[in-house]
Amino acid sequence: MLDALERAGFVVKDGKPGSIEICCGCQIWTKTMENSGSFNGECHDILICKTQDLTSDAYVIRVKQDADTGNFVIAHFGTECTSFSKAAHPPYRSSEYPYGLPSVMQNAKKKAFVECANTMVENTTTLMEYLNNRRMLCTLENPSGSYMWRFKSVRKLLGQGFLFYKTYYCMYGTHFRRPHSFSPTST
Repeated sequence: MLDALERAGFVVKDGKPGSIEICCGCQIWTKTMENSGSFNGECHDILICKTQDLTSDAYVIRVKQDADTGNFVIAHFGTECTSFSKAAHPPYRSSEYPYGLPSVMQNAKKKAFVECANTMVENTTTLMEYLNNRRMLCTLENPSGSYMWRFKSVRKLLGQGFLFYKTYYCMYGTHFRRPHSFSPTST
């Protein structure tokens, strides 16, 4: 497999292809990939480095360039979920207004927060389409009840052969069943 990846132009370091986790938060996905012994992992998050800002066009271009040069073969997006959560109180969104409640959009600070999250989703779907067109595996994760799944760009991805999986887990090992959904490419 590694020979085939190298012949296809992917970078293989220390006998392992690269993976990238965007909006990595606590970096569990990357650590899992590295611990599997199959991939080198790279974490990207604005909290790690200011230039790793998913709302920035320059960052989106950089990720595309990294994909084109074969720096990774698999990407995982843990796009921001705070404003998309049905548990947010007061709420930022609803089923009727997944892009932001009218009352929220009248408050300059809350509007900026919601629009930033909206841009992250749009840039995530742009990158996922780009990677999918290059036959690269990518996944998107967010809580199952997230209003993010109602975005037109996300629904378009799901209509293009991206799959939808639901899993239950809690990173703290408690009995709470917190459903999360994943949408991987079908390749």
